[in-house]
Amino acid sequence: MIATFPKAPHPDVHMEDNIWAMLPEDLLNEILARVPPFMIFRLRSVCKRWNSILQDNSFLKFHSQVPSHGPCLLTFWKNSQTPQCSVFSLPLKQWSRWLNFQNINLKKRSFKVIAASDIYGDRSLPTEVYDSKADSWSLHQTMPAVNLCSSKMAFCDSRLYLETISPLGLMMYQLDAGYWEHIPARFPRSLLDGYLVAGTQKRLFLVGRIGLYSTLQSMRIWELDHAKVIWIEISRMPPRYFRALLRLSAERFECFGQDNLICFTSWNQGKGLLFDVDKKVWSWIAGCALQSYNSQVCFYEPRFDASIY
Repeated sequence: MIATFPKAPHPDVHMEDNIWAMLPEDLLNEILARVPPFMIFRLRSVCKRWNSILQDNSFLKFHSQVPSHGPCLLTFWKNSQTPQCSVFSLPLKQWSRWLNFQNINLKKRSFKVIAASDIYGDRSLPTEVYDSKADSWSLHQTMPAVNLCSSKMAFCDSRLYLETISPLGLMMYQLDAGYWEHIPARFPRSLLDGYLVAGTQKRLFLVGRIGLYSTLQSMRIWELDHAKVIWIEISRMPPRYFRALLRLSAERFECFGQDNLICFTSWNQGKGLLFDVDKKVWSWIAGCALQSYNSQVCFYEPRFDASIY
């Protein structure tokens, strides 16, 4: 259930009861389908009809056809062995607290698992892919001998990208074709730590700190030029944001992205920062709920017809 709700955007707007009462059912569904999902939970208390709307197939059909209201941030952690969850709505600029989780039936969802071995494993082992829809494993090309960077990967346009130390660059696995390819894209000089972030329309970003000393460090963002096989710098984090997010030169940070939005988090400071790649806009996440060291955070699109991966 939802414990807190954002305020209504326009509380002073007068709603004519007699007009709403005469609206055709399909028109009402089409209007409500355009309301942000978090507001739907608030509107369920209006009447019994609206309370049962999430079980209405006609409403869910209208909802699946309207554009997304944009992603949200989902952060979750365990407090005294009890799962806790908070959601930040980017359109509404509000946090909401979820106090419990409902079981999700994954039988109707599909996913794939890729199992491969790098240079430290058995090089004779082929790449195996599990397809949940077919409930079977398939064998594919063996990964070439490379030394991978642990957890430095991104999935973009049905391709899995992994950072490699030796040879330097990226390993790309094409999920549809089932084969590996090395991309000799050299990383920028003096890169201290880098994260791969998947964008839209085949865009792949590299995010990391540059500089050996704390006074000279900066956070930068590069985009992979697939034709020239080079990283091109597209933005730098303004110094005031960098100093507020990472006060110590060795302080840990993480980042992830969705739809050309990149989120930076710092567990020590309990802060979150968003960068819109298209608009070139930096903004703090108001009232950031990243206070627990074991918190996990990711982007989440709040749609009633959303797929679970």
